[in-house]
Amino acid sequence: ELRRRLRAHGRQLGDTRDINGLQQVERLVEEVAYEHWHRMLFARFLAENNLLMYDGVAVTIEECDEIAADERAANGWELAARLATGMLPQIFRDDSPVFQLHLSPEYQQKLERIITGLSTEIFLASDSMGWVYQYWQSKKKEQVNASEGKVGARELSAVTQLFTEPYMVGFLLDNSLGAWWADRQLSEVDFTTAKSEEELRSK
Repeated sequence: ELRRRLRAHGRQLGDTRDINGLQQVERLVEEVAYEHWHRMLFARFLAENNLLMYDGVAVTIEECDEIAADERAANGWELAARLATGMLPQIFRDDSPVFQLHLSPEYQQKLERIITGLSTEIFLASDSMGWVYQYWQSKKKEQVNASEGKVGARELSAVTQLFTEPYMVGFLLDNSLGAWWADRQLSEVDFTTAKSEEELRSK
């Protein structure tokens, strides 16, 4: 049943079957890798910011380890991932067959070592998650750019994925929506008589 659901999910992602009925799994493999890593990373992010909740109480990954057996989870990471899924159901679809597929122990442990090895400060920085997404597909981006071939739908996200830093978001907001709003709120008299930008902002 799980294999059937995974194949169907792979087809939704764009994996195709050949004339003999053999189905590609490239996109499914990418999705499984990304979703498992993403959920673990986000669980650590929530835990470090005291947002990973268990029965209404914030818990750490270490505390998840202590209560994992009571919750029938293999370890603290599995429980933390489950908690993150419950908190963010729009991001991590609990009914997705991707999360019913368990990574082999060596890959699971490698992911755990990587995420555990990151310093706490990374998860407390306001822009760290943005930089993670910026570089998630950096290897693929290099390959696409080096090939100098046509960029299709399959390669588009890798080539165009950019993290917009907070100062740039503020700049774009002030100079687009902010300008539009000011134009509707301020009169010509306001613009000609104002002694400073702050005066216009306060109006």
